[in-house]
Amino acid sequence: MIYGVVAYLLSVDGVVKADARLDAASLPRVRMPNRKGFASLEDKGFDGTLVRAVRGN
Repeated sequence: MIYGVVAYLLSVDGVVKADARLDAASLPRVRMPNRKGFASLEDKGFDGTLVRAVRGN
């Protein structure tokens, strides 16, 4: 049901066709209009260790 809701919302904005069927395999292949407009707030060297990121070490 969630994929159907996402497909509907994306179709309203014209990102996918109105009759699109999305699932776990097809959703990651959807090309979002602003895909190159996102900026990461993480440092390039961030390895996922939150303790180090918080302490600034």
